[in-house]
Amino acid sequence: MILLCTIQAHADLDLIGTATYNSTDYNLIYDTDYYITWLDYSNGKTTWQNQMDWASGLNTSGVLTYNLYSWVTVNWTDSDLWR
Repeated sequence: MILLCTIQAHADLDLIGTATYNSTDYNLIYDTDYYITWLDYSNGKTTWQNQMDWASGLNTSGVLTYNLYSWVTVNWTDSDLWR
């Protein structure tokens, strides 16, 4: 007798609002497995270092404008940086 066990991975991806970047709105998606928020934006093909520099630039004041849904509460800390 063979007993098969499966474990199903399940992450809730919740749309929590948008962020305005370069005058365009992009979705903010909260990942309940990793407790992180994804910016639904794609950069063109470039080097890893250029992508890292771009992501860290999102932490500069005024680069992103957050438009969170009314039911969302976010407590940003210094460790909650875009990367």
